[in-house]
Amino acid sequence: MTISATAQNVEGKEPNRGGEMYLEAQDPEVAKSRLHVPEGFKIDLFATEKDFPIYNPVSLTFDAKGRLWVATMPSYPQRLPDEEPNDTIVILEDTNRDGKADKHTVFIDKLHVPTGFELGDGGAYIAQQPNLIFAKDTDGDDVADTREVILHGFGTEDSHHSISAFTWGPGGGLYFQEGTFHHSQVETPYGPVRLVDAGVFRYKPDQYRLDVFVSYRFANPWGHIFDRWGQNFIADASPGTNYFGSAISGNIEYPNKRSPMEVFTSKVRPTAGCEIVSSRHFPDEFQGNFILNNTIGFQGIKNHKRIEEGSGFTSEEQEPLLWSEDINFRPVDLQFGPDGALYIVDWFNPLIGHMQYSLRDEGRDHSHGRIWRLTYTGKPLLKPVDMTALSTYDLLDQLKEYEDRTRYRARAELRGRDRDEVISNLEKWIDDQTHTDRDYHHHMLEALWVYQGQSVYNTDHLLKVFTSPEPKARAASLRVLRYWRDEVPEAYSMLQQAVNDPHPRVRLEALLTLSFFMDPQAAEIAMEARAHEMDYYLNYVLKETIDTLGPAWQPEMAAGDLTLPDIDGSAEYMLQFVDTEDLAEFKGTPAVYKELLARADATAESRRNAVQGLALLSGVNELDVLLDTLQEEDGPGKDSEHTVQALSNIILSAKPFELRRVASRAEALATEGKSPIARQTGYAMLVRGQRDTAEAWQIASNSVGGTVDYVHALPLAKDPQSIQGAFDHVYPYIADTDADASVQGVRYVRIELPGNRRVLTIA
Repeated sequence: MTISATAQNVEGKEPNRGGEMYLEAQDPEVAKSRLHVPEGFKIDLFATEKDFPIYNPVSLTFDAKGRLWVATMPSYPQRLPDEEPNDTIVILEDTNRDGKADKHTVFIDKLHVPTGFELGDGGAYIAQQPNLIFAKDTDGDDVADTREVILHGFGTEDSHHSISAFTWGPGGGLYFQEGTFHHSQVETPYGPVRLVDAGVFRYKPDQYRLDVFVSYRFANPWGHIFDRWGQNFIADASPGTNYFGSAISGNIEYPNKRSPMEVFTSKVRPTAGCEIVSSRHFPDEFQGNFILNNTIGFQGIKNHKRIEEGSGFTSEEQEPLLWSEDINFRPVDLQFGPDGALYIVDWFNPLIGHMQYSLRDEGRDHSHGRIWRLTYTGKPLLKPVDMTALSTYDLLDQLKEYEDRTRYRARAELRGRDRDEVISNLEKWIDDQTHTDRDYHHHMLEALWVYQGQSVYNTDHLLKVFTSPEPKARAASLRVLRYWRDEVPEAYSMLQQAVNDPHPRVRLEALLTLSFFMDPQAAEIAMEARAHEMDYYLNYVLKETIDTLGPAWQPEMAAGDLTLPDIDGSAEYMLQFVDTEDLAEFKGTPAVYKELLARADATAESRRNAVQGLALLSGVNELDVLLDTLQEEDGPGKDSEHTVQALSNIILSAKPFELRRVASRAEALATEGKSPIARQTGYAMLVRGQRDTAEAWQIASNSVGGTVDYVHALPLAKDPQSIQGAFDHVYPYIADTDADASVQGVRYVRIELPGNRRVLTIA
């Protein structure tokens, strides 16, 4: 089956605030008839607003018992002044295992725009801008008895962009995201945490620690997922850009933002929710794919094959998993359930934007919503497990299951159990694992994540995973080291080993982890990465890490005390991150002087000092130093036009006899220079230095380009006598032009070249 044209909305069927297509689709069976899936798949209704209070559902997750929880937002985009908010979180159960919900419980009501939530620690963490609240059932009836403000101060500028996309990381951190326009300042026991214009937060509940995990100029990130090895991927809804999130997760100080980074999938927009296919119920060829919802234009689930490439990922787009010809179908979240089926949240609304239409537009639907269930007919479903009924040891065994979401729920359940009981069982569980098990090294990584989730610093086990023969395990261990760095005396030796690891993914994670060590030694170690093959993500992360560590290493380098690896260009690489004003105060070295000469914003005094310093250190004449630098900076792809121009000005201020000494270099520059400024400098040097312009003209007149450069070089010579002499050569070929005006400004010269009689106008 192909999608393309058939996946668009039916011609002439765009809704008109309650038009025919919208009204028909209020019947769930009609809506189902407009959904399409690939061959071998089946789509069914799990729950609808006809049977359950799930109006405008926005996000879902499953608990350890296998029940589906869904947040609803009928008040979106904001409540009316005369209405009390009553958004809810509803628990849906399929008690008879027939693939349809048959029971519901309202866990909590009277919420206002709960844009995200996640279960954990015996309750639910819920977005209630400007707060993060924690609601808990204390008497076992599945209805929240308490609600507590955990964190306060998240941005409220735009409900559409408020904290959302909640997900647990494997190490026990709760991640949630915020869109642009927001300014958050959250007070914590460790001090205020600030974020402006989008990013990702990480909250460790047992430590009450909130951090900014990613500070990047997202528009509105509505998707975040971790794969089997702890690598994360982030989906930015509005532009439809999807990122290999690991590469932008290094340390960065507020209010700085990460530099723009390439996306790893084709762009599609706007998206909401993402997932990685990890279900034995689905076909083998789908495993590991990155899937995400799209809500406008193409309304369905996009499917991308992830391809590991070097230190990161690329992808290939595959046939979509689901699409609808119904304008009301708005998939906004998705997740694999305990049975291996894929569950999809359908917001169901002809109008979902908050800018395109009035906030109170009558076309907004506040009374419908569906949960769809996608299954594959060629494989059996999985048997759900009630993890709350398992012993702690048996619960640890769930970490050996293939499905990411099974292990996800097992980790969450473990975090809610007594720490001493979990750790004592974990130690026995580790000893019981078989070294010959093909997944042994992944089991050891899962054990490390349990230690991290329980905030137990087992550095011996960290070292065990760090020395694993599996590179993905080694890379993941460095993510843990990032947060345990103050507890690991061997941290620097580990990172030095990792930055020289044979696998590029390990080197990438080492560079990211080094960004958290604000110490000159961290920068010195990071620079060793350049001894190995670099790819896009390694280059990106090295740049960001060295820039972030600038306050630590720059004073050392300024004093000449920084020890850099013996790799060509190390000093030059690092100096590019130093502000020009600060660079002028650095201890004079060839690298510092050359960098100053290359800076477009360097002062004339700084350049003079750099020329003199280079000449003194190298034993080379100052003019030769300038010419060497100009040639280095001149070239295609170099953003150095201002630098070359500045160097040209200094060169052409030399005395004529000095320029005559380098006449051969001037000729080479005139004929072989990469940029017009460089070539014109060469001609100007010949004209000014020789005062006899016949030689320069003879060289230039061999080509149209040479003649153009020659004419434009005349004002640069800065000598009226030389200019007049040079113009005498040009004058016979000028036609219909005021010669005096042309000489004075060299702006409009009409030249008829000898030989081929071509006419050239120079402006």
